[in-house]
Amino acid sequence: KGDSEERLNSMMKTLFLLLVFGHVAFSFVRPPPVQRCSWLWAVDVPEDVPVEKLKAREIKEELRSRGWPTDGLFDKESLVVALVKARASPPRTPPSPSTPSPSSPSKNEASKTSKEAGEPAVVEATILDEVISKPVPPTPKSIPSIDEDSILRAVQAMKVRKIKSELKEKRVNTAGMLEKSEFEAALVAARIKALESGEEEGGEFRDVEVQKYKEDAPKGGDSQASGGMPGGMGGGMPGGMPGGMGGLGDLMKGM
Repeated sequence: KGDSEERLNSMMKTLFLLLVFGHVAFSFVRPPPVQRCSWLWAVDVPEDVPVEKLKAREIKEELRSRGWPTDGLFDKESLVVALVKARASPPRTPPSPSTPSPSSPSKNEASKTSKEAGEPAVVEATILDEVISKPVPPTPKSIPSIDEDSILRAVQAMKVRKIKSELKEKRVNTAGMLEKSEFEAALVAARIKALESGEEEGGEFRDVEVQKYKEDAPKGGDSQASGGMPGGMGGGMPGGMPGGMGGLGDLMKGM
C-alpha cells in the first residue's frame, strides 16, 4: 500500500511539471499576422466625407474611379485639390485603350496588301525588261597598226599594169592620171584607207585624193641612176621615174 501511494504521488508531480512547462513553452510562440481583406481597398468612400480626412490612397482610388489621372500627384495637397475639382465637375469616363484608325493600316497589313497586289513581281519584271532592252555598247574595233613605209615600198615595187588593175578592183577613179607616181599615190592611199576601215580588199574608194610627187631633186644622170628619194628611201625606182620622189608625209599630205 505504501508503494502504490508513492507511485501515485510521483505521477502527479510529473503531470504537474508537464503542464507548467508546456504552458510556458507555448506562450512564446508568435501569433500569425492578421491579414486584411482585399475587398476593403475597393470600398467606395462616401462623398459626404471631407477630403481632408481621407488618406492619400483613398483619394487616389476616388480620382481613378472618376476618370481623373493621378500621374504627377505625389503629395497629399495636390491630391486633395484634384479630388475637390473632380467632385465639383461631372464624372469622366475612364480612357479607353487606343485603337488604330481604319484610315492608317498597320505595316503588316500594308506589306500584306502589297504582296497580294503583286508589286514585287511587277518591279522585278520592269527591271528585267530594262536590262534586256538596254542596248549593249558596241566594242570598239581594234585598228591594226599601219606601216605606211612598207605599203609605199610594196607599191613602188609593182608594175604600172598591176597598179592599174588593183585600182580598178578597188574602184578608184583614175581619170586624169598619166604618170606612174600618180597611180602609186592613189594605190597607197586606197590601201591605207582599207586598213583603217577594216577592209583590206574590196569596197569603193571614190574620195581618195591623189598627191602628185614633187620633183625636188634635179634632173640629171646621177639622180636617174641612183633613184634616191629625199624622204630617206634608197634604191632604184622601177619604171624610170624622172627626178626624186617626196617623202611619205608629202605624199599623203592631201589625204
